[in-house]
Amino acid sequence: MSYERARKAINLDVPDMIPQIESLAHEKYIKWLTSLDAIDSVWHGLSVIYRELDLDLIVYTEEGCIPIWEEEHKRVTNWGKDVTEWQTKFRFKTVEEVLAYDPWNDQIAKTDDEIKRQFGRHRHDILALFGDAALVSGGLYRTLFMWPVLTFGWELFLTAAASEPRKFKVILDKFAEISVRDTKAWAQTEIELFASHDDLAMTAGPIFNPQWYRDYIFPLYKEIWKPLKEKGIKILFISDGDITTLIDDLVEAGADGFMIEPFVDLKWLTTKYGKDKIIIGNIDTRILTFGDSRGIKKEVERCATTGVKCPGYFFKASGGIPNNIPLTNVKTYFKATQEWRGLRQNTKSSRVGIHHS
Repeated sequence: MSYERARKAINLDVPDMIPQIESLAHEKYIKWLTSLDAIDSVWHGLSVIYRELDLDLIVYTEEGCIPIWEEEHKRVTNWGKDVTEWQTKFRFKTVEEVLAYDPWNDQIAKTDDEIKRQFGRHRHDILALFGDAALVSGGLYRTLFMWPVLTFGWELFLTAAASEPRKFKVILDKFAEISVRDTKAWAQTEIELFASHDDLAMTAGPIFNPQWYRDYIFPLYKEIWKPLKEKGIKILFISDGDITTLIDDLVEAGADGFMIEPFVDLKWLTTKYGKDKIIIGNIDTRILTFGDSRGIKKEVERCATTGVKCPGYFFKASGGIPNNIPLTNVKTYFKATQEWRGLRQNTKSSRVGIHHS
C-alpha cells in the first residue's frame, strides 16, 4: 500500500521501492492517464491520479486564517488542473507603516478548538478520498518567512528587515506566535508528517546573509515546531532555491527532512544526511520541459542511483508538472520513474551504511 510505503520512508525504515510524490497539473497527461475529460474536484482528481500512478505522499498545507486583504488583490494564471497566483497590490507604502503593523489585528477571531476542528475536518475529507492510497501530511505554507513576503511584498519586506532588523524582529515574533497557534492545533490532529514551507532562497542562494536567518528566523522555528516535535510528528522543510548553506542550521532547529530543488547537490545532501533525514525531490523540471527522452531518463537515473541509498528518499519533479511541459516528456518521465522505483528491490545498496562527511 502506498500509505505504508510512505510511512516507512518518513520513519527511515527502508520501503519496498523508492516512493514518489508529484504535483501533477498537466491536463493532457491527466486526460490520457485517467480517460476523464473533467474531474469534479481537485482532491478527487488527485485521488484518481495517485492510484493510477501508485504515488505515496500528499503534502497538504493550511493556515488557520488568511488576511482578507490578500484574497482581494490577487491574479492567477493557468498552471493546468489548478492555477498559480500572486499578489498584485499591498496596503503598505512605507517602512514606517510596516514597522507599525500588528499581525494579530488581521486575524479572524477563532478559538484554538475551532482551528483544530478546521484542520481536522479538511484533512478528514481528503483522507476519505485517498484511504490507504497515500499518506497525507499537515502543514503551513507560511511558516514564518513567507508571512512578511505575502503581507508586505518583497521590496518593503527586504528594506524594513535590513534597515531596522531589531524593530522588524518584533513583527517576526508576532508572526511566529500565529504559527505556533496553528502548530499547536495541528499537533492535536492525527498527522504523522508536517510540511513547513518557507522560501528562504533563490537559485543563487539565501536571500539574506545566512547570519540574518540565524538571528531572526531559526530560533523561532524551534518554537513553531516544538508542539509538533513533542508529539513525535516529523518536520518536512520545504523551500525553493539553493538552501545548501542553511541546511545545517535547519537540522539544528529540528527539521527531519527536506523537499529540495536541483540547486541543492543531492549527492552532498545524501552523503551528509541521507541516513538520518527524509529527502524529497531534486529532479530538474527544466530537463522535463526542454530536454529529450534521453536526458529525462538520465535525470531520473541520477536521482534514483543517488537517492536509493537513503531510506527516506522520494522521487519528485521540482516545482511540479504544469501544462507547458510537452506531453511526450511527461509520459517519458513517469515511465522512467516507474522503472527506477524498483531499484531498491534489486540492489543491496539501500542497506549499506552511509558515511557522514
